[in-house]
Amino acid sequence: GRYRQSQGAGFFCEIGLLAMRFLISSKNTPIKKKFLLPSLLYSVGLLIIFLSLAIFYNNHRQSNHLIMDLIEQKNILSQFEVNVVNINQDLVQLLYLGQQDRDALVLANAEALASVMVDFREIAAKHDLIKDMSLAEEIEPSIDELRLLTVDIVGFTLVNNLPQAINVYKYDYVVTAHQILIFVDEALYGKSDQIDSIHEDLEQQEQFFMGLFLLEFILVFIVVYISYVGIANQLISPIKQLQRAVNIIAEYFSLEKELDDNFTHSIQALKRIDSQDELGMLSTDFKK
Repeated sequence: GRYRQSQGAGFFCEIGLLAMRFLISSKNTPIKKKFLLPSLLYSVGLLIIFLSLAIFYNNHRQSNHLIMDLIEQKNILSQFEVNVVNINQDLVQLLYLGQQDRDALVLANAEALASVMVDFREIAAKHDLIKDMSLAEEIEPSIDELRLLTVDIVGFTLVNNLPQAINVYKYDYVVTAHQILIFVDEALYGKSDQIDSIHEDLEQQEQFFMGLFLLEFILVFIVVYISYVGIANQLISPIKQLQRAVNIIAEYFSLEKELDDNFTHSIQALKRIDSQDELGMLSTDFKK
């Protein structure tokens, strides 16, 4: 984004200089078209500023969306961890304290794990977060296994096979749940630092844009001002030469003075006005 904005400012300078050299130096360009140059440069300058603003806004919007989605991912992982912990607590109460009413809660929390992981993967795919996508892909078999183990444990308790349920819990469920909690820790690692880094980048982008905006504004002002000055000088110089020549020639004819060097210089000054614009045509008509 910064490179494109800098390119825009440099491109405007090049276009402005080329346009001024071509139009102002061209003797055949009508005065009306010459005065269109500053307006054209001003319009191009405003377009460059608008494009810079659009690029900055787009980058800022994308960064803010990424920050919000990363925060959402942190919330998802926290909720995911809470669900796993709740399942474990409910299983302990179900297996060791004989609270049979916990079986429905265990199954509900186990089923919720899959939907939570879907939201996590969608955010990762949206922003091409390769690490998160890889971790989610690796942990999905463990989540499916945890759900199946939960169903098996609840099923054993329903048929009063408590020893088998406890064995599945101790030797299979606990291991799988531990793998999932490790996944949560790995997925959460660096999220806060990543968000802070994006905030810092946003602040740097704002400072860069403000500097670039001022630079573009100054460049537009300078280029437009130079174009006006260049056109004005090109018009004023022939007018002064024509005015000086007319005054001298009129003086000689009105006073019937003899022709001298001043008169000759006046005629030569008229001849040097050889442009094909309105002033050049006026000079040509006068010389006739």
